Amino acid sequence: MGLYLHIPFCRKACHFCDFHFTVNLKGIDALLQALRQEAEQASAEWKQGSFDSVYFGGGTPGLLGPQRLGPLLEHMHRCFTLQPNAEITLETNPDDLLEFGTEGWKAMGINRLSLGVQTLNPQVLANMNRAHTADQARRALDLIEASGIPKVSVDLMFGMPGQGTQELIQNAEELAARNIHHISIYGLTVEKGTALERMVRLQQVELPEEEEVAEQYLALNQVLTKAGFEHYEVSNYARNGQRSRHNSAYWSGEDYLGLGPSAHSLKGDARWFNRSSNAAYVQAMNGQGGIREPEELNADQKINEWLLTRMRTLEGLGEAEALQRVGAKQWFEWLELKQKFPDNWFQAERPLAFSTQGWLMMDGFLRAAVL
Repeated sequence: MGLYLHIPFCRKACHFCDFHFTVNLKGIDALLQALRQEAEQASAEWKQGSFDSVYFGGGTPGLLGPQRLGPLLEHMHRCFTLQPNAEITLETNPDDLLEFGTEGWKAMGINRLSLGVQTLNPQVLANMNRAHTADQARRALDLIEASGIPKVSVDLMFGMPGQGTQELIQNAEELAARNIHHISIYGLTVEKGTALERMVRLQQVELPEEEEVAEQYLALNQVLTKAGFEHYEVSNYARNGQRSRHNSAYWSGEDYLGLGPSAHSLKGDARWFNRSSNAAYVQAMNGQGGIREPEELNADQKINEWLLTRMRTLEGLGEAEALQRVGAKQWFEWLELKQKFPDNWFQAERPLAFSTQGWLMMDGFLRAAVL
């Protein structure tokens, strides 16, 4: 099981981000207290199991520093059973990492750092309103590598305005040459209501053509696999044995508990989410209303979710699990559908799993496959 804590605070609002966050830092302590209260309320419901991963996400959790997050993690230990070897991940940005260093994070039990590098192009960072510079990203990586933190992950984006393919290749090669264990690559998407969406609508920025974005995705794959990374999920690469335990639990359908505003949870057939409002969340934890909303899926929707999630992974759909979940008729219909698409979209050694080329084009197959 995985435990997720949503810390919805950021130093700056990136132009492309539509996650739930705020740049108003005045409510940090009240929200942290509310997180403690939600954990206490949830502890009885989750006391039968143990968590093998804890993930501080956001927002930018690293912005708060170990002095604030350390006591919060200690409270999670009191409310829940965390396995002794639990993977405890912190998302942070280079500027925040340089401010707080690494020793405090290590002391509180963080054993996986996820650093939001995004790009090493100074102008693209500025254009996307990132809080850090390329120089800070490199210095933060130097500090992390010297710290001995067991697992280091970085995020890298492609398809951004002003970002050429050759430069992106050089960024990936530079990162792959470091002592980094995991690299996530994300294509830029224009989300409704973001500053980027407004700039695109007003023709203030020009997005790269789809063909160039596809070229960048394949180029990144070539660089990272050549450097020894396993492409184990559509957007994720890991060195041997260094897959993200927490995110892998999502893709494999394990139970997880999300605490904080906008956080989602899954327990057996039950699923729910907290509304995306800091004020409402704090009020609810103080007994002044509800924050949890149920999320109900019918039988076909559950199968579709399983299909869409599993097909994001290297392993794809396994025959035994598919026959158990959907039966022989549906399984063989999917295998027949596969024949209508190019062979190089799929792995030859697995019955129904995308190749890297297939991941690039997967929407066509999945639209036809969903129930």
